[in-house]
Amino acid sequence: MNTRSFKTLLCAACLGASTVVALSGCAATGDTVQEASSAVVQQSASASASDQATSTPASKVPTAVDIEITQTYEDATDGGHAILADGEQASLEHAGVKKTGESSGDEADFYGENAAVFATNGATLDLSNLVVDTAGTHANAVFSYGQGTTVNISDSVVSTTGNCSGGLMTTGGATMNATNLRIDTTGNSSAAIRSDRGGGTVTVNKGAYTTSGTGSPVIYSTADITVSDAQMESNGSQGVVVEGKNSVTLNDVEL
Repeated sequence: MNTRSFKTLLCAACLGASTVVALSGCAATGDTVQEASSAVVQQSASASASDQATSTPASKVPTAVDIEITQTYEDATDGGHAILADGEQASLEHAGVKKTGESSGDEADFYGENAAVFATNGATLDLSNLVVDTAGTHANAVFSYGQGTTVNISDSVVSTTGNCSGGLMTTGGATMNATNLRIDTTGNSSAAIRSDRGGGTVTVNKGAYTTSGTGSPVIYSTADITVSDAQMESNGSQGVVVEGKNSVTLNDVEL
């Protein structure tokens, strides 16, 4: 199986390709999520209910129809990626990203296999105005892996439907910065904001984050995660789960 880097994919899009196929920890959550006794959850001084409800007006959170798509990236291979940034600095905007294909186990949950968008090996990936959809099992949407790797994503819409398919995934000490996203997950063990083995640093500002599956909290943390000025809703699990000696900080959120 050949591997094409993010730069190759972007170049193909610049040449006019409308559709480019990249040939390139669910295990911790399980079907039922247990809260660890050593977890730390902090919440800022509470605002009034009306203040919380209006902190991120629904009209300002993007929907798929709000985003102009000028290029499309797709991958249907088992274990593959639609977008791959490997040790490079790259950016992408106004793109549709679709991922099918299956995976299982540690490679997908901890190391990024089968993720729609995957950054690794110290890459810096800047994303804005994306619509990302995944439909496979163990198909995380946006994945940042490893020390020195950073993903910055803003004003985008993310949807996952398979089991063990998180919205934002951060492992191995990586960094994830997200601003004003709409994330919806419907599968089991599919947190909207998620970290796993090796943790990292996750900062989320504004947006709306909703989960529907069993064992799918809005936030599942094995890292240091901070969420501010956001709307969060969990329909089949706890709202926030922290494992081990890690933390979640909530500032002016509606949960």
